[in-house]
Amino acid sequence: FAKQEYYKGEKADEEYQKQYFENLNNKGSKAGDEKEVPRTEQKAFTRLSPDAIDLINEDWDDNERTSMMWEIIKDADIEEFLSILQDHPELAHIRSEDGRGPMWWAHEYGRPKMIQILRQLGVSEDRSDTNGIKPKDITHERIKGSI
Repeated sequence: FAKQEYYKGEKADEEYQKQYFENLNNKGSKAGDEKEVPRTEQKAFTRLSPDAIDLINEDWDDNERTSMMWEIIKDADIEEFLSILQDHPELAHIRSEDGRGPMWWAHEYGRPKMIQILRQLGVSEDRSDTNGIKPKDITHERIKGSI
């Protein structure tokens, strides 16, 4: 039994060291960039039906949920983003009063990981806001051509 615990501890040390050195290597990333989330903390996403997605996209409103999602994306808080969408996948599809939502904000602030997650959840990049602007129309220069 003691030997098993030793090996478990050794594996945990190896994983810690691996993450430590990955973080050191990422020190040169730009301020405001999304942080990497260890795979062990990621859970699967639930994708809504096309009908449910359409229904959510019909309701455009400025409220606490849209403000919360905008702030999380603006702040590049990938951990909070993942946590919320794992528990509430419908929030990927919400729209503010101007017709924009998480996909627009992720493009605007240059959040490629968030864009990938939103795509996994079925968020369209072909929908338009009140001015006919699509998410790809406002993609941040830093990520244009790479997403």
